Amino acid sequence: MRLALLRWSVTVLILGSSVAVAREPDEPAVRNIYLSDDPSDTASAVYVAGGVGTLLRFDQPCDPARTKLLDWDGRFEPLLVNDRTVMLMPLHDLTPGDRFLLSVGLKDGQDLPFVVTASNYRVDQQVNVFMRPESTEAMRAALADARARESALFEENQRRKKEETSVDHALAALVLKGAFEQTRFFRTRSWLLKGDEADISVRSYSGIKKAALVFEISNHHGAQPWKLLEARVSLASTGESRPFALRVGQDAIHPGTTGAIAIIADESAFRSAKGLDKLVVDIFRADGLQQAQAVLEWRPQRD
Repeated sequence: MRLALLRWSVTVLILGSSVAVAREPDEPAVRNIYLSDDPSDTASAVYVAGGVGTLLRFDQPCDPARTKLLDWDGRFEPLLVNDRTVMLMPLHDLTPGDRFLLSVGLKDGQDLPFVVTASNYRVDQQVNVFMRPESTEAMRAALADARARESALFEENQRRKKEETSVDHALAALVLKGAFEQTRFFRTRSWLLKGDEADISVRSYSGIKKAALVFEISNHHGAQPWKLLEARVSLASTGESRPFALRVGQDAIHPGTTGAIAIIADESAFRSAKGLDKLVVDIFRADGLQQAQAVLEWRPQRD
C-alpha cells in the first residue's frame, strides 16, 4: 500500500538575546511578599529591568528621609517615595550579578532591607509588601495567591491527562528519546545554529501525515540555566495558533549541559480556509526572548 508522506522545506533562524524583542506580558507582573519577625530572614529580592518601573507598595506609610538606594548614581533615576509606595526605575538593564541594597524606612521606625537585582526569568512591575500577615489585606492577597497556584496545578493536571491519551504526544516522547525505530519518521534536514549563550541543533523529520522538529539546546552561559517559556505553532499567513504536541526533556538546562525539545504537527495543522499554508514554529526561553524560529512548508507526495 502506498502511504502519503510529508515533505517540506524548512528555514530556521536563530535569534540571539541581543537582537530579539522580549515578549510583552499578558498581565502586569504583580508579586506579594509576606514579612515575618524572624531575625534570620534574609533581605527580599526585587527584580527590575531597564526602563521598566517597579512599584513597591507597603501596608503603612514610608519615611522618604530614611528610604535609600545605595550606589544607585548613574544606574537608576532618583527614588520616588509617596505615602505607602516606593518607585524604582533603572536607566539600563542590570545583570543577575548586580546587587543594590534598598533600605525602606517606615514611619513607625522600622527599616526594611531589599536587594534590587535582575533575573533572566522575571521582572517585578509591582511588589506588595505585607508587614502584618494577619491583616485583612494580607489574608486576601494570600488567598488570591493560593487560588492562582491551585488554578495552575489544575491546568497542569488537565494538560498531563490530555497528553496521556494523545497519539501525537506519545510520538513526541519517542522522538525526544531518539526511538525512531518505533515510529515512521525519517530525518530530512539538520542544522547547527550558534548563539551567544546557547548552541541549537535543529533536526526535521517526515512521517505519515506528521511533521516533527527536534531542538537540541547546548547551554554555554556561564551561570544561568536555559528554560523554555513556551513554544508556539501558527499559520504563516494569519498568525492563527495551530495545535501541536510538545515534549521537553527537562525543566532546566544547566550551564555546560544539553537538553532537547520535540514538536509534532499533524498534516491538518497546515490547512487553512484558503488551502495549505506554512507553519511558523517559535521557541521562547524563560525570560521572554525569542530563541529560534522555524518555517515549515508542507508538500504531499506519494512514496
